[in-house]
Amino acid sequence: MKYTLADRFMWLFLKGVCLKTLKAEHPEWDYKYIAKTAKQTYRSMVEQTPSIGSYRENSLKKNLTGGMVWIAVFEAALEKYGDSMTTELYEKMCRATIAMPMMLKAAKRMKPFTAKFQQKAIEKARFENQIDSPYNWHTKIVQGKVDEEFTVIYTKCGLCRLAKERGHSDILPAMCRTDYIMFEAMGAILHRDKTLSNGDDCCYYYCTKRGSEAEKTWLSQHPEGTFKPV
Repeated sequence: MKYTLADRFMWLFLKGVCLKTLKAEHPEWDYKYIAKTAKQTYRSMVEQTPSIGSYRENSLKKNLTGGMVWIAVFEAALEKYGDSMTTELYEKMCRATIAMPMMLKAAKRMKPFTAKFQQKAIEKARFENQIDSPYNWHTKIVQGKVDEEFTVIYTKCGLCRLAKERGHSDILPAMCRTDYIMFEAMGAILHRDKTLSNGDDCCYYYCTKRGSEAEKTWLSQHPEGTFKPV
């Protein structure tokens, strides 16, 4: 991919919260070193990864480059401080960026339980699936009762492939768990029992509107509660 102004913005947008989260637990670390090293790694990852289209063409490009920021910071801290950069700390960092007010505000503006939103998502997925890249996603969206439920199935995930290629299968589940934060902000309850990061054949998202009949039906069929995060 070409390293664009939008990619630079992605780095600036996320890196502050990433470093702040790490600093809360390890104020003694050299954050100038981590920031400089991670920025170089991030740019290298962007430039060495085959294109999946622009941010305008592919809504999932932000997932790929955002994940690259996370991985780059993780690698820089791991190189410098070894096992002190734990998977648990990495997850805190990822969750902190997803929970940024600007991110949650954008999610809350979405109206996923409308025919307009779901039809647009289906059309977008159909277009994005045609982008030929090993780092692209392949998405299928299934409508249920529009004002109560929908299903999203990913049979390919670019971020999953990238992380595994860089030897980071261990931190993939931490990235996947951030999905619960975003869906909750959208007003949706995410039920998921399969993920590519866990070695399954797909990521299976069943989403219900909080308090809906679909949610009540699902809970009655699953007394143990929502699927456990992978």
